[in-house]
Amino acid sequence: MVGILILGLAGSVVLAQERPQSVVSTSDMGLVLGSINMVEYERAIGAGMSFYVAAGIGWGDIFGAAMSIFSVTSGIKKYLRDTAPEGFWFGGFAGFFSARVWGESASGFAGGGNVGYKSFITDRLTIEGRLGGMFLTSSELRFFGPAAGVNVGYAF
Repeated sequence: MVGILILGLAGSVVLAQERPQSVVSTSDMGLVLGSINMVEYERAIGAGMSFYVAAGIGWGDIFGAAMSIFSVTSGIKKYLRDTAPEGFWFGGFAGFFSARVWGESASGFAGGGNVGYKSFITDRLTIEGRLGGMFLTSSELRFFGPAAGVNVGYAF
C-alpha cells in the first residue's frame, strides 16, 4: 500500500511539471549538405496547436548549377493529441523566398503542407521528422515538389 502511495505521489509530481512550450531547432540535413539551411522557432499556442517561424538560407550545387536561396516562412502545426510541441502533427506554412539558380534570380511566395512527429530525447532536446509538399511561385519561377526534413532542437 505504501508503495502504491509513493508511486501515485511521484506520478502526480511528474504530471505537474511544466512541459516546455517553445523549441528552437535547426535542420541537420543542412549540416550534412554543407550549409545550415533553416532555423525554426516554435511556440505552443494551445494544448494541441503551435505556431512557428523559420528563416532559411542555402547554397550549393543542384543539377550542376550553382544555387543560393533565402526564405522566411511561418506556419501552424495541429498536434493529434493535446501535447504540443510533442507528438504527431499536421500543418501548413506560407512565406517569402529569394533564389538565384542557373544565373537567374527570382523572388516570390512559397507555401505547402507537412505531416511530422516531434519527440523529446531528453527534457530539453528534441528531434523531429517531417514530410509533405510545397510550391514556389513568382513571375520568373513555378515549382511544386516534396518538402522533407529532420530537425534537432532545444526546448525551453
